[in-house]
Amino acid sequence: MGALFKETPAGRITAGPWYQRGVAAITKLGIGLALVATGWVAGLYGMGFVADGWVIDDVEDRLEDSFLADATVASAEVGLVRGRIGLDRVQLIREDGGHLRMRIDRVDAGIAPAGLALVDRDLRQVRIRGVELEVSAWGALAVPAGQREPISMDSLTLENARFTFVPTELAGGWGRFELVIDRARSRATTLRTPVSWVFTVDELTAHVDLPAGMTIHLRYAGGRLSASGALLGSKPIEIPVSIPVPVEGKEVEQLLTLGQEIARRLTVERAGSWFEREVLDRILK
Repeated sequence: MGALFKETPAGRITAGPWYQRGVAAITKLGIGLALVATGWVAGLYGMGFVADGWVIDDVEDRLEDSFLADATVASAEVGLVRGRIGLDRVQLIREDGGHLRMRIDRVDAGIAPAGLALVDRDLRQVRIRGVELEVSAWGALAVPAGQREPISMDSLTLENARFTFVPTELAGGWGRFELVIDRARSRATTLRTPVSWVFTVDELTAHVDLPAGMTIHLRYAGGRLSASGALLGSKPIEIPVSIPVPVEGKEVEQLLTLGQEIARRLTVERAGSWFEREVLDRILK
């Protein structure tokens, strides 16, 4: 049987010297790999604590370069083993083309696990909660094309976000309004502007607060937008919406055009509902 196995005088088969050496070598290799893995994980945990400060600096630099704004991050937590990053109290201020201020309570983002984020910096699922975005002119949202590579992610969930438009002489005739997003979910998206996620949105629940205390409730899913409120009549209005493909450098202009088209179509639908309710129903009764 060679050196792998040997037969005892009693006729039993036992492990030979080669087999015993092989088992010992494999055991040592397994122990060594376990120690290396344990050291790697422990090192990643330790690096995670040290990396918190690096992440704050890196995120601030990335936001400033991507959106041409002053950025601050209050605190960060990095989990290199599980692949998670958490940011608290993120703020952006920009004074180009108008005033822009954005405050974010919390950002949770997935990154490559097991320390691979050290070489793979792509973002996975991102969840943003508690957003206050205030602008005085639409130009404040636009970022010139050709800046540093924008921020991309596999998916984005937005919760409790308030967008306030406070018009100035640069506003082009728009009045003050507030859009409150209860929840929105977008698939893979690239943030060339703070509102680029709209181009890949799959679901959205929100409401618009208008002057004189009027509110319009909005819900978008499956390519259709439902709107309701006293301004639109007693029954919700539903229309199909085709979101355009974003064009770099023209995204804000595209979104303004889309918003104006939606408002026009809702107005037409409301007029049709009023005509049907107030005229046709009375005639046919």
